[in-house]
Amino acid sequence: MIPAILAGATTLILVLIYFSLREYKEYELRRRINRMLIRQRSRQYSVFSFMGTLKKRIDEVVSELFPGLDPDMFIIYTLYGLCAILAISGIMGNIGLGIAIDIVAVVCVFIYLDTRRSNLYFKLEQQFGTFTRDVATYLRANPNLINAIEAVTGHTAPPLRPYLETLVMKVEAGESIDKALRGFADEIKVESAVSWVTSIIFARMAKSNLTDVCEHTAERINRKLIRSMNIRATLAKTKGMIMAILGIVVLMIINSIAGMPDTRELFLNTGSGQFVLMYVIVSLFATTYMLLRKINGIAKK
Repeated sequence: MIPAILAGATTLILVLIYFSLREYKEYELRRRINRMLIRQRSRQYSVFSFMGTLKKRIDEVVSELFPGLDPDMFIIYTLYGLCAILAISGIMGNIGLGIAIDIVAVVCVFIYLDTRRSNLYFKLEQQFGTFTRDVATYLRANPNLINAIEAVTGHTAPPLRPYLETLVMKVEAGESIDKALRGFADEIKVESAVSWVTSIIFARMAKSNLTDVCEHTAERINRKLIRSMNIRATLAKTKGMIMAILGIVVLMIINSIAGMPDTRELFLNTGSGQFVLMYVIVSLFATTYMLLRKINGIAKK
């Protein structure tokens, strides 16, 4: 039974790798062509398109966190790792533990991606706060918005810089400033950027003093950023406590299994014990993930 399962999983992985490599070659060709275009075209085909909304979410996260990695290859690598864990556990005669480890691994990947994404957004907010202040200062000397943005872009580091470079490139290619600003806000997906763009567009429509509007908006954004930093520092302590509790519980479980022969026999060599152990491990990590995600959601507000 186990060899048949492993053979089927291996065949599935090989087929997925084959189709993914074909798609990746086409994707690389499209990407080289799209470098010459202002607006990047979205992917039209994917091996995992049947996953629907989940696939779109994975594409979004991978494109933000790993710009050079094909989302399909990310899924392939993940499936390969999960199948390898399941195969090793099957050889050792404990499929239930392998399934539990796979679920925990998936939860840990989600925790890592959510944490890294939250850190990326926070860094973008910090950089954008500095950017708005610098633009307001530059406008005092030269009241040309696009020149100010272009000048400040040269002193801005990633991850904000590529978004600004795209904005400047669109305007230089003939696109209106307002349209380019709206596209910038849609791409960066940072609340402070949306607020700044809305203020700038309204000021241009109302023929208001753009320099004063920029200064006022930059001051408001940076005040909010300071409050956000204080909230984030407080929540970081809460997240640290949650991770510490998780580590203590995991160590207690490992110590109980390793140090007590009867407990080890119960949890590792009986079907009901394996099920209970799998339930405890999965529920523990799943609960931790939900708590951390809730904290990240609070930090964004």
